[in-house]
Amino acid sequence: MKLYFLSETSLEILKGNIKLNLRKYTNTTNDWIYDYFNDKSPFIEYKVIVNDFTLDMSSDKPEETDVENIKRIYTNMISLTETQATDERLWSGLEHGIFWDYMQYRWQMNKKLPSESEINSRFFFGQSKRRSLLTNTISRLWWIGKLTYDDNRKNPFELTEYLKYDFATKILMLFSSNYSSNPTIVRALLSSLLDLERKGTTIDRETFREVTKYLNVLGGTYILDYLDEEVLKDKITNQVTKLIS
Repeated sequence: MKLYFLSETSLEILKGNIKLNLRKYTNTTNDWIYDYFNDKSPFIEYKVIVNDFTLDMSSDKPEETDVENIKRIYTNMISLTETQATDERLWSGLEHGIFWDYMQYRWQMNKKLPSESEINSRFFFGQSKRRSLLTNTISRLWWIGKLTYDDNRKNPFELTEYLKYDFATKILMLFSSNYSSNPTIVRALLSSLLDLERKGTTIDRETFREVTKYLNVLGGTYILDYLDEEVLKDKITNQVTKLIS
């Protein structure tokens, strides 16, 4: 399966004309993009080739497919380097290209005209690069996979699946944190919470919020990047125990 990214010029043109093209983003096909560039393709073939795959569009509630699609995107695009995975041209190219149908499905574009800011954040990098990695539609699937994937587990996506319930809230709290770009810290947090739940501890939304705040505070005392994952897990487990006692 070949991947295609947007050329820099094409990206700038599309991004600079969202208002003009707003209604076209609700079209069932992306044919308008080729028309917009006078039948010249704005896409360039990417040097990375992946196995053929599709994204899950089977649920009446599109958000319920997010975890499954994290698995599909990350499994099939796991060979991307972090540098490649921070390139707006790649993700925007996929969203305007081979995953156009998915974008229509995920955001139910036929039901409500999106705003300029929604198109900007979903189809482009509409904020700072770091934040955009987790707000851009396809990029965030890959990056959540990257940060939660653990090949030491029988099911390497076990921690990803932990996020399934109350997904949007957990993602917002977790990846708005200072440490969110470090897979070791993210895995330590999710692993601790998963272990506690298996032992009968209920981790509600407020507890999840407080433990993410705790890690931010802890980061002011320790350089978290240098702490062993097991040490982090112990600290997190102790903090959760205090929170619920």
